[in-house]
Amino acid sequence: MKLYAQVALPLPLYKTFTYRVPSEIQEFIKVGMSVVVPFRQRELRGVVVKLPTQSGVIESRVKNIQEIAYSDFCLSSRYLSFSQRLADYFLIPWGEILELAFPRPLGDLYQKRVKLTEKGQESITIPARKLSAQEKRILEFIRHKDYSLFYLRRKLKEIDVISVVSRLKKKGLVEVFLARKSHPLFTKIEPKSKESHQLSIPFLFGDPASFVFQEIMEKIKSNKARQFYLRGSVEWRQEIYLLLIERLLSQENQVLILVPEISHGTKLVTQLQDRFGEAVVFFHSQLTPKKIWSTWKEVVEGRARIIVGPRSALFLPCPRLALIIVEEEPATSYYQMEKPRYDPRKGAWIRAEEEGAGVVFGGSVPRVETYLRCQKKGFVFSETAKKEANHRVIIDEFISAKELFSPKLKEKLHQAAEDNQQCLLFFNRLGRSFHFFCPNCHQFLKCPDCGKPVLEKAGSKKKVSCPSGHVEYSGPLKCPQCQRQLVKYKEYGIDRVVKEVKKLFPQAKVSEVSSESMISKKKLDRMRRKFINKKIDFLIGTEMILHQPLEETVDMAVALLPEIALELPEFDAGEKMYQSLNKLKQFLSSTSESKLWIQTSLPEHHVFRAFQEGDYEFFYKKELDVRQMMHLPPFFRLIQVFFWGKPMSQLGRESRAFLAYLTKITKIDWVGPNLTFHPQQRRVRGIQLLLRIPSPKFDLLIDKLKDYFRQKNLSPWIRVQG
Repeated sequence: MKLYAQVALPLPLYKTFTYRVPSEIQEFIKVGMSVVVPFRQRELRGVVVKLPTQSGVIESRVKNIQEIAYSDFCLSSRYLSFSQRLADYFLIPWGEILELAFPRPLGDLYQKRVKLTEKGQESITIPARKLSAQEKRILEFIRHKDYSLFYLRRKLKEIDVISVVSRLKKKGLVEVFLARKSHPLFTKIEPKSKESHQLSIPFLFGDPASFVFQEIMEKIKSNKARQFYLRGSVEWRQEIYLLLIERLLSQENQVLILVPEISHGTKLVTQLQDRFGEAVVFFHSQLTPKKIWSTWKEVVEGRARIIVGPRSALFLPCPRLALIIVEEEPATSYYQMEKPRYDPRKGAWIRAEEEGAGVVFGGSVPRVETYLRCQKKGFVFSETAKKEANHRVIIDEFISAKELFSPKLKEKLHQAAEDNQQCLLFFNRLGRSFHFFCPNCHQFLKCPDCGKPVLEKAGSKKKVSCPSGHVEYSGPLKCPQCQRQLVKYKEYGIDRVVKEVKKLFPQAKVSEVSSESMISKKKLDRMRRKFINKKIDFLIGTEMILHQPLEETVDMAVALLPEIALELPEFDAGEKMYQSLNKLKQFLSSTSESKLWIQTSLPEHHVFRAFQEGDYEFFYKKELDVRQMMHLPPFFRLIQVFFWGKPMSQLGRESRAFLAYLTKITKIDWVGPNLTFHPQQRRVRGIQLLLRIPSPKFDLLIDKLKDYFRQKNLSPWIRVQG
């Protein structure tokens, strides 16, 4: 009987490929297995997603599967369903998602090896005159056995092995060939000691953490809900995490804990290992290839019971997954622009649904989309903590085109300097752009599409555009109202703040933290240690400073014009501003004298009002109202489509054809097409469209977009938000 396999390959194409299953492996092959297949002039590793008995294509074009990569392991049907849903949601080719299920060492199936030819053997017995000393050395080294290029380079460090082998190959003395590596997937492992590292936890009736734990377990058991949000302090959240983990481990289950960055997980892993011992593993990209391989095996075999890791850990095949914990859910580092572009927070939600597991999100300032979803489909638990006195947060209204600090703030900074208090100043702008101002109308030039101010970036060869790339301008700019020529105005940045502080306090030790001043991790770590050791008086920084572990170290924190965030072309700018202020507040020391000073020109904005009162629910409701009115997430999904990598004439035809297709779908709004730069490669130009889809219709319409890209064989740069 003929058997075929549909294989998802890690290629930027929205389709699978059909291969013939040879008779000798038909009884072994299963859906979810990794296989090696020929693709054009190379060999690729893909995943079998279906085993039909008919190919559906011309028989002469069907190639054979070469081999099963790992015959002892295959992905479960639930995992395949999760990966397909995630790929569909973010418009990612399925094969690129499935590739993440295997660690990188598994991808290195072959290695280049070098062996002597018959002519090479003769050259050793009959010495040739035209061989250099290095060539003779290599020929003698591989005389009795072939070796890999990697091994030769390690043993013959004094020789440029690659160049010498290349010369010998041209002379016909050696042959370079590909040989398959031996990767024992599952090895016999001695059982670990049964000595328990777990500590008993006293369950006190009425204890807040125990009550939340019991509520979560009861709702999961009764199948009333599987999605939960813990809004509160880190200590309160981690106490509940430990209760959940201990209960689930007693039932022989696995728990996956996602953290935004590797640095966030280090402390958590140490605490968990002290409590649960060898059942805890930390999976991340900075491990050695050998350690990545061994950790992956522990997870797949079920020996690792608690798995901690950043966003990549979401794709670990856990056979007994019962709970996913997403710690610090609001952290922006969860979403990254690198390929493939997905949001692991949404991925955790999808995987929990497919695996029949629970998912717990944790954070002090939740994202609006996640909070709304948990309220509708799950439960939200908030820590019943005492509200902090409002006097710790001071709102200072100040508007001035000349002065940087208000008189009140100057007085407060002088007082802090006299008392030898450390100050942290947050100003999130480098100040490298130019605005265009009309002296007659007293207004800045704004984009007619998105309403953001039009800018000229420094070093962009006078390219003038709005931040979203909707409109580009050329030639002398004039006011759209009075037609008067506009004046170019440079916005001040963090460098001016540093100069002003040094001018006010010439004897103080001032340091700057920005992408321009901190060019290496060592320099950043050295600065942080100095600040913690009280060797810096004023620390001034952009958003980079918010990612440093400075909790409870600052006597006075200052947020200068935090409303700058509202100028960014992002739908969640207000939410990010609230989160930034909350992070600054966490930096304050525990003393009652520590203050967070917010100098703003918009004191009545709902973000500042809610933050000063410590009322997240007020902010949440106001933010929902604004987003619903503006047709933004979570009520709509935003999709950025960028056509690139081809001649501009061809890109124009593709974008026009795509726009014609969109006009047939009445529920999609769009902006564009516009000629602009690549979202990640600023020197690459292309054509961009911005789409807006109602959330209830998202799944249906996204399928239509994917079908269009599949039929036209297109793979544009795509980013899905919301």
